[in-house]
Amino acid sequence: MLTHPTGLRPRAFFVGLLLCAGISAGIPYGEFVIQGTRLGLSSSTPAALFLLFLLIVFVHPVLTALRPSWGFTRDELLLVTVMMIVATAIPSRGFTGMAMAMISGVPYYASPENQWSEVLVPYVPGWIHPQGHQAVKDFY
Repeated sequence: MLTHPTGLRPRAFFVGLLLCAGISAGIPYGEFVIQGTRLGLSSSTPAALFLLFLLIVFVHPVLTALRPSWGFTRDELLLVTVMMIVATAIPSRGFTGMAMAMISGVPYYASPENQWSEVLVPYVPGWIHPQGHQAVKDFY
């Protein structure tokens, strides 16, 4: 069996990528569509820890029972965990949630009193935020 010098097999990367894809689709769906539990809100990353729990309790024992070499090593589990923890921060409040609010907040909160339409909006590229007052209101 081919292994890398670090002891990580390519399948650990693929499992990590698959779980990260699930996180990146599941967190926005859970938060914004069904408005359920915010699995990406806290720094403890419950989404990543839950998927790690499922991987260790259900998938790993089955793989090991079928063939011991199919089980994940400690390094591989660490890699998958770190990938999921980082992936949890991107589609949630860690990056995307704040970035979307900052980008679309400029035209949304622009008023004659604060003069953002003249002071800030010309410096924000048009492609980066919803265009038109109704589109910005619909975004929120």
